[in-house]
Amino acid sequence: MNEISEMWSLPWHELQHSLANGLAAQAAPLVAGIIMARKAQVSSLSAPSWLARARAQVQQVAGRGL
Repeated sequence: MNEISEMWSLPWHELQHSLANGLAAQAAPLVAGIIMARKAQVSSLSAPSWLARARAQVQQVAGRGL
């Protein structure tokens, strides 16, 4: 790699890395909340099997019109 390319590339990669770290730190609590809500939703279902839970979820999504 030539010197000019390297001079431009290294700061660019450092910027991308710092942005990704910042976004990951902000997203972690949101993702944790979504996972906890999803676990609570699944555990609150009284369906006896994974198939019944999956069918219930499909019906729920279809009912919302998504």
